[in-house]
Amino acid sequence: MSWRKCGGDDELLQPAPRDKCAVCLLDDSRVLMFGGWSLQIDKCDLQAGAQWIPEANKVVGWNNELYVFDTDSESWSPFNVSGSRPSPRAAHALVKVDPSRIVLFGGREKENRLNDVHVLNLDTMVLLL
Repeated sequence: MSWRKCGGDDELLQPAPRDKCAVCLLDDSRVLMFGGWSLQIDKCDLQAGAQWIPEANKVVGWNNELYVFDTDSESWSPFNVSGSRPSPRAAHALVKVDPSRIVLFGGREKENRLNDVHVLNLDTMVLLL
């Protein structure tokens, strides 16, 4: 058993480098990633519908992008949903609670510790606050 790096070479399709994001298994071959802490994401590179909030006087900040990594094709793609996205954040939790729902809890944005709960309905692809 060993690790190997995967993930395609097309940097235009990959999310910006980040940490403190959350991931969960979407189905047998796809992993969903939400948010995180990253270097500045230019508006032209920011995923449609997403936000990036900078930390004061720095080029790092929080985002609320949604991406899917397909383990079969080893490629990233934006994950499109309807409804309002949870605010940009890092250090949050993301878990699939049943075949049709993913729950996001808490995290941090700037000095604020969050304790909100958001649900993504996978049948309708609508985010519920």
